[in-house]
Amino acid sequence: MCPAALQQLRLDFYAAEKSKTSVNVLKRDVESSSDIGAALLLGYKGIAEILLCKYLNDPFGKLSHFRTGKKQLENAIAADDHNVELHFLRYTVQTNVPVFLGYHSDEDADRQLLMNYLLSGDKADSGLYTMVMEYMLRNGSCSKPELQQLKKIKG
Repeated sequence: MCPAALQQLRLDFYAAEKSKTSVNVLKRDVESSSDIGAALLLGYKGIAEILLCKYLNDPFGKLSHFRTGKKQLENAIAADDHNVELHFLRYTVQTNVPVFLGYHSDEDADRQLLMNYLLSGDKADSGLYTMVMEYMLRNGSCSKPELQQLKKIKG
């Protein structure tokens, strides 16, 4: 079972894809959360910065927020490299950002880590398991055999 604050950050993360107001809610909730690990908080802080780019018009502002968020996310992963959720957050970015930003170098490794996590059947954190499973099934970056494996274990 994960803390309520983490469950809220996950909900905020998905909502932030739909509105700038929701990005601000995610940023606020990250700042007010204290009962989850520092690395995970830093990762969500980074993802909020990156998601903000979607709603900015100024290309320099977008690049600045992207770089800040990327640095925070990478620092979070460096601090807790075994945290599946941090790799998931980075994977969601790397599968969605334009190639010219040059942020795709860990996409294959993260996909493999996430596949291994799902195939292990580790559902101790069912919210994370479901979040990763749903994203992997719908994002379009998995190979056909990987998708078949995921559909098989999902049932």
